This record gives sequence, C-alpha cells and structure tokens, in this order.
Amino acid sequence: MSDISKREDIVQYELEALKEVQAKLSESKKEQIRRFDLLQGTVLGLTLGILGHLFAQFLYPAVEAFLLGEYGPAFAGNLIICMISLVMLVCVAVYLYRQLKKRESTSELSKRSEDVLDYAIKRRQNNLQKTKE
Repeated sequence: MSDISKREDIVQYELEALKEVQAKLSESKKEQIRRFDLLQGTVLGLTLGILGHLFAQFLYPAVEAFLLGEYGPAFAGNLIICMISLVMLVCVAVYLYRQLKKRESTSELSKRSEDVLDYAIKRRQNNLQKTKE
C-alpha cells in the first residue's frame, strides 16, 4: 500500500467518524431538548395555572370589599393571599425568562460546535478529493 492510499484511508475514516459524531450529537441534542421542554412546560404550566387561579379567586373579594368599604378580617386575608400569589407569579415569570436566556446562550455554544464539525467534514472531503486527483 502506498503512502497516498494510506492517507486517503485515514482521511476517509476520519470523515465517516465525524459524520457519525455529528448525527449522534444532533439526535441526542434534539431528544434532550424535547424532554426538557416537556418537563419544564408541565411544571411551569401547573405552577402558573395554580397561582393565577389563586390570584383571580382572591382578587375579586378583595376588590369588592375595597369598593364597598367593608374592611373586615376576610379583606385582609384575601388581600394577603392575592399579593403573595401575584409575587409568586412574577417570580416564576422571571425564572422562566432566565431559563430561556440561558438556553439561548447554550444553543449558541452548541451551534459553534456544529459549525466546527461541519467545517472539519468539508475540509476532510476537500482533502480526500485533492488526494484522489
């Protein structure tokens, strides 16, 4: 076997390995994102739904008591629960916003990795074509 054919075999092997790595990383990344999105969507949906329901349920009696001028113990309790649920809603919304920003920065990093793999594959293909010519 000549030195050129050995080099072609090595480049071909590297090319196939890089393509396999790229395919497996892409599949793994999509599956991981899908599972995370499903779990996060379920948890945040339940949390926001429950807190939103508490907010709406206790807001009406608090506003009604405020408009009628009846400031009894029920008014204070309704107002406290309403405010706590509103604060929790804002906290969960901020948490969701931070998670989305974090995911964007991680996807940029993985996008760079994909670009590097694409470049390596193209370079190997060009080297293989040059050595065949």
